[in-house]
Amino acid sequence: MQYKVDIPFEVEFEVKKINFRNDDDRFSIITAIIKKHTYSGDIAPEISIKGTFPSLIKGDIFKGIGSFKLSETHGYSIHLNEVPKSVLPQAKKGIAEFIKKRVKGLGMKTAERIVDTLGFDAITLIAKDYKCLLGIQGITEKRAIKIHEKIAEHKKFEEVAMFVQANGLESHVALKIYETFKDDSIKMVKENPYSICSIPKLDFTYADKFSYNLRLPYDGYERVKSAILYYIDYAMKNHGHICIFKDELLDRFSDFLDKLGSFPKEDKVPIDVKSIENAIGFLISKEYIVTEINEEDRVCIYRKDYNVIENNIIKNLKKLLSNDKKPFCINDQIDSFLSNYEAKYFTLATQQRNAVYVSLKSGISILTGGPGTGKTQTTNTIVQCIYSIKPHARVVLLAPTGKASRRMTELTNKEASTIHRGIGLNGFNDSSELEEIDADFVLIDESSMIDAYVFNALLSNISEDTRLMFVGDYEQLPSVGPGLILRDLINSGKIPVTRLTQIFRQAEDSQIVMNSHRIIKGEKENITFDRNKKDFFFIENKDKLTVKNLILKSVENSITNLGYKMNDICVLSPMRKGDLGTDELNRIIQAKFNPPSSKNEYVVNSLKTLRIGDRVMQNVNNYDLCVMNGDVGEITDIKTIEGDIVIEVQYPDKDDTVIYPETCIDELELAYAITIHKSQGSEFPVVIMPIFNTQFSMLNRNIIYTGVTRAKKMVVLIGTKDTLFKAMDKGDIVERNSRIKEKIQKEIA
Repeated sequence: MQYKVDIPFEVEFEVKKINFRNDDDRFSIITAIIKKHTYSGDIAPEISIKGTFPSLIKGDIFKGIGSFKLSETHGYSIHLNEVPKSVLPQAKKGIAEFIKKRVKGLGMKTAERIVDTLGFDAITLIAKDYKCLLGIQGITEKRAIKIHEKIAEHKKFEEVAMFVQANGLESHVALKIYETFKDDSIKMVKENPYSICSIPKLDFTYADKFSYNLRLPYDGYERVKSAILYYIDYAMKNHGHICIFKDELLDRFSDFLDKLGSFPKEDKVPIDVKSIENAIGFLISKEYIVTEINEEDRVCIYRKDYNVIENNIIKNLKKLLSNDKKPFCINDQIDSFLSNYEAKYFTLATQQRNAVYVSLKSGISILTGGPGTGKTQTTNTIVQCIYSIKPHARVVLLAPTGKASRRMTELTNKEASTIHRGIGLNGFNDSSELEEIDADFVLIDESSMIDAYVFNALLSNISEDTRLMFVGDYEQLPSVGPGLILRDLINSGKIPVTRLTQIFRQAEDSQIVMNSHRIIKGEKENITFDRNKKDFFFIENKDKLTVKNLILKSVENSITNLGYKMNDICVLSPMRKGDLGTDELNRIIQAKFNPPSSKNEYVVNSLKTLRIGDRVMQNVNNYDLCVMNGDVGEITDIKTIEGDIVIEVQYPDKDDTVIYPETCIDELELAYAITIHKSQGSEFPVVIMPIFNTQFSMLNRNIIYTGVTRAKKMVVLIGTKDTLFKAMDKGDIVERNSRIKEKIQKEIA
């Protein structure tokens, strides 16, 4: 994007990141989120701004006059011509949020007016006398008394807010700390900043900022202990490891602190290995962590709960693989069914026939294969065989996500549900008693998405006489949560596996099917883009801005000329951020196909606005609303009820709309474009994917394969073939530390 330089305009912005600050003259370089401007053209949602700021903290909002400058090294940035005016400092914003949260029916704008009028002492003044609120727009005497009553017990919060701001952290941190420690908040943080790591969504990185500002030692014992726990959690969350290796922890610990800690270089001192060893010993003694020795004599360090999970998985696998199960049927019964089935319908491939025998004769079995190899057909055949032999058999169909379970219902004409609903699992560390599945058969689709936590919960609640069959494509991306469950089961060699490799004749004419197999095998020279088949296209362009426009044109063409609806089309990207990430793609798709109108809309923040008619995705499990992470629906209404904003969303599997109160609206995100990880378990008639060099670090053959196989009728790739082919050279690089495969091989006969 090009800008006109040296032309002044007014701009209002929010501080997203402080990249540089000179404490002497207060000159700063920040990454800003643009909220409003008077510039003659469009401005990117995020841009660098340079200027002098009297005070500065992430989340502050400013208004000022500036102009664009162009640097050969750093590109365009906005240079402020004067010191900008603070619109709502972060500390004030935090106090406004605090007031709003505690007074039902009070909107954010009214809360901000209160703080703008009363200043940083707002809570103290309100707690002392409600009359200070009289005269503020929108506040009657009755309402002022109500606000006074709700706030009086929380007058110390403003001290916490100011303390947190003084230590360079944003307002939501103050809220979370105060809600946990109440009046002892400042005392607790000063005594041990790392105590806040026990608060959900606050981790070592927040605590370390306090630690540095409080001038605590770089190699302090509490810091080392907390950093070790964070290292383990980081490895689980970002790399999917169930355990870490002690030797790697010792080697990488200092670099890890340098990368994610808050202490500047001049304050760093070498952390003695003995200090790390002592901290590990303490954490073991307090049962925060557990160690084991693997078959290579390496020390494996687990978070205690995940060590229990891993060992429970092995214990339950042994139980379910036991040969003591009463036989479900004999071979003659399967022979008879298959003879009648094939005479009536079609002849099964040898691998498909084998899968029927294996699934009905084994305690646990796996069916795996790529697109076009007949996984769905085989699964349906197995279900029909079960009911043919025992008409009153109890068969349960499960999948990891709501999308995948709905698709399973459509394909089998049998009721399916999520694993969570099947066993009554309401989230991580749910303390409620789970429901045992007492069935003859449980079939689980999209099994590559199952992580260790869910797998353990499932196995722990399956009757000993139940037979399990896991269906999935192990070439798909692994689970978001820790573990590599499906691959570990297959690679253990102890679980009966049927691999479907034969591509059916009717699928051989599909470029989607054939190219997906070529992609996963890295066969660049065999990829085809036959436009006459009208199912697999590559639009080549080397300009990033043009690629964005081509994505919009492809969506428009699919709707206008090919007769698809918006809900038939999904744009997939490997990443959220960047010009071709899902955040930006959602913004431009919404702007073109659901622009501002007279209909109600809700501004979540400067980068996200929700409108009636938007396709949205739930981004966390919400058991109160009965919606799961990954569920996709459409906004049908945005309205105010008793002073509170609510958004109504219609999900395809629900008769009634789901009503989101304002406190839950941030759980929704636009879903015109979604990440390839989020697309797992879904299918769309049309998939459009940018394949561009700026995404290369996130691209490999597995992620492209996963994206392409989401399409039923048409794939459109846009970008450069060179990037596609280079990504295909990057094979399966997924490695996740655990001892599941090793323990299966060792402990199961």
